[in-house]
Amino acid sequence: MASPIEATLVIYPPVEWGGLFQRPQHLAISLSRYFRSVVYLEPAGLRNPHLKDIKRLRALFAKRKACSTPLPRNLLVKRLPLIPLQGPGLVEKLNASILDALLSRLKERCNGGVILWVGAPAPFLRKTNALSGDTPLVFDWMDDYALFRQLSQRVVSMQFELLLRADLVFTSSKRLLEEAEGRGAKRVFLLPNGVDINHWRAGKRGELRGRLGVNGPIVGYFGTISEWMDGDLIREMALKRPGWNFVFIGPRADGGSLDYVFRPHNVFHVSQVNYVLLPSLANDFDLCWMPFKINSLTEAINPVKIYEYLAMGKPVVSPPFPDLLGLEGLVHFARSKEEWINGLEKGLLEVNMAEAKRRRQEAIKRFQWSHIAKDAARALSASGLARF
Repeated sequence: MASPIEATLVIYPPVEWGGLFQRPQHLAISLSRYFRSVVYLEPAGLRNPHLKDIKRLRALFAKRKACSTPLPRNLLVKRLPLIPLQGPGLVEKLNASILDALLSRLKERCNGGVILWVGAPAPFLRKTNALSGDTPLVFDWMDDYALFRQLSQRVVSMQFELLLRADLVFTSSKRLLEEAEGRGAKRVFLLPNGVDINHWRAGKRGELRGRLGVNGPIVGYFGTISEWMDGDLIREMALKRPGWNFVFIGPRADGGSLDYVFRPHNVFHVSQVNYVLLPSLANDFDLCWMPFKINSLTEAINPVKIYEYLAMGKPVVSPPFPDLLGLEGLVHFARSKEEWINGLEKGLLEVNMAEAKRRRQEAIKRFQWSHIAKDAARALSASGLARF
């Protein structure tokens, strides 16, 4: 289809293209259907790097060469020479000038103009021309960065400044929408997370079981393994059901605090898997779960993985986060440990129910990323930032 928006969309996201495939990459691909061109910038990060980050950075560069998924012709993933350091002074001025120079070049080449879509509240953005009204600015608020302990106060204050400076604010969850409105954002639009349905229906079966050499039900999770996971809950479920296999696929970002979770014989960790290959492993899950704590951090999320679990047609057990309540009847909600074990047992009874699987996959169609991106394009048009 012809791109109805003549502008070039420049995305400054919180995650590298070759990292976990999340909302920013999905939106970049889907929005490329509606824009003349889309430029996805590799971010400089939101905290100063540590020695332990070297391995992670090398892995990200290696994955970038392989590229997680084919790129549309009008989508460019670009690495600017940004300096991955935080703090006031010369570094932020240099990073701001590098981004400003790119935006200026694009404006000269593109008759339809340039829109800057910011997902990462990097403090250096404060020094860019874009925040002075030089470029139409969109802030995609997908997390409350005030709740991440490893980030500086300058990052936290930057997200609130973006709420006020942006011409349009998208939020991934209802709680973030309410906070954005309460803080005086001009135009706020709820843009929930979505799913690439075809990707998650394409996986084969048998690869995970063969790799682990296990029998019995597999209760699976994929995504980052970090402090927001309920380690005590996971360990108790594993000890209560020794015949079940609890499998976690994804990078660990817990600093070793969850080591005790992986000690039982029936709990397994599989390192991060390329997005293209992930369905072939996840399709061996009999049941999917999201064993997260319920707190101010997690109540603000709208978890992509829940939609991906349902796209595979799997039974799902999750905490009753506000943005998931519309999925009642498709997801088993649990708060207490008793509700968790009951939810897992009920879910496993549904494993071979073809009608229940079909119902999940049919219901999740309304959350396709293509629909989400179209809503974003319409909101840009309604806000006067683009002609759609």
